[in-house]
Amino acid sequence: MIERPFVDTNILIYAHDRAEAKKQRIAKELVRKLWDRSQPPIISIQVLQEFYVNLRKFVNIEQISEIIEIYKEWTIIENTLATFEKAIEIQKKSKLSFWDSSILSAAVIGKANILYSEDFNHGQMIQGFRIINPFL
Repeated sequence: MIERPFVDTNILIYAHDRAEAKKQRIAKELVRKLWDRSQPPIISIQVLQEFYVNLRKFVNIEQISEIIEIYKEWTIIENTLATFEKAIEIQKKSKLSFWDSSILSAAVIGKANILYSEDFNHGQMIQGFRIINPFL
């Protein structure tokens, strides 16, 4: 089976956050490996928005814009009515926060089979894909 990874915001943030040296090293290595794939990883507009807002705490806006331009080469799932409705459906079934459900919704719509994140239980299967916390 071909891996179709969805990358959560925290992975991208740690790849650029020097304050978390160990997590930065792990996240940078994961992102590097994801770039080496023939098929790009999946992110969502929500991931890019959260990345932008959080990275502003330690990177200037011009640099963030340049970084985002690079990540725009990945497969990006748009915020649509379908992703919103799927997020509500997931939240009702899972009791997760709406924002976590929105991430899962985008991963489902993007046909991911792996979700890289530290915000869910490592190894858990949700909506047909496996959660991997690379920091464990």
